[in-house]
Amino acid sequence: MSRLEREDLRAKLPTFLAFAGGVVVVAVPLGIWKLAHAPAKRDEAATVLDAGADADVDASPSALPVAVVDAAAHGGNVVVGAMRVLECHDSGSTKTSPSDCDRPAAIEADLTAAITQASTCTHGELGTIGYEADVSFLRKHNPIELTVPRDERTLKSATTARDCAIDVKKAWISILEGDGGTAPAGLDAQPHAHGRYRIAITATYGPP
Repeated sequence: MSRLEREDLRAKLPTFLAFAGGVVVVAVPLGIWKLAHAPAKRDEAATVLDAGADADVDASPSALPVAVVDAAAHGGNVVVGAMRVLECHDSGSTKTSPSDCDRPAAIEADLTAAITQASTCTHGELGTIGYEADVSFLRKHNPIELTVPRDERTLKSATTARDCAIDVKKAWISILEGDGGTAPAGLDAQPHAHGRYRIAITATYGPP
């Protein structure tokens, strides 16, 4: 390398060093700043997403209407207990122990639906009514009979309990007729292991 080239290189060296130093001065703090702030931003974004998901679950605009619809479908002011099978019978002299009786789910579903449909029958009176039903697949005339025994209710008014039995039976027959055209036909279409059942369901009536 000639003397002239060496002198030119020495003249340019300070400029190069100054440029390199400037790059270092700017790049290092910028890198540190990014490392310090990037996780915080990711955490913040995750927090917002989580909050949004919680808000959708807890405060969805459809949550309240769904609850109201469900309450109305279940009768609003009435809670229906589980069905108890008291007796089951077949033609002839054979007797079946209640513990060996099957649980006719379709009958339970229809009677529960009838009670909820007639839930306003108490006209605001509070208490329980025990419904006992004699359901016969063999009896073509009046296949269901419904009673409200005194010792199965806490509702004070016997008249109100009787009116509820009438309203519930009407609703029950309407359900069976919708299933088969007539009550006996609708009843015959339901699965059952015996020809006749005596069942009980307790309904608790609260404020309207």
